[in-house]
Amino acid sequence: MSGILAKAAGAKAAVACKLLDGESCDYAEQIAQVLRTANWIVEPINKTSLADLSRVVAVYRPFQQSPRGLALIQEALVAGGVPHENGMLDEESTKRFGGDKVYFVVGRKT
Repeated sequence: MSGILAKAAGAKAAVACKLLDGESCDYAEQIAQVLRTANWIVEPINKTSLADLSRVVAVYRPFQQSPRGLALIQEALVAGGVPHENGMLDEESTKRFGGDKVYFVVGRKT
């Protein structure tokens, strides 16, 4: 995965895990580390998500924007065998979190 993502070195990402869920947060840290290894700029893990995802990583793009590296995310997740879903943040969330990064919400591995 890192080899694919390295094609967009310097791209930005934010990773979130479920509040009080160690498995989700450990998995989020693994995803963040893959991004960091590929020289992406990754914010500290946000550990306040209320999303209850199982065996899936949700990937969100900003409202009506396509941040750098977004096109490679799908390819990298497929290559890594990571089940995922794609979506778009609403306009208000994009204003709050910024429109220049890819957002990951990480569930449990099992």
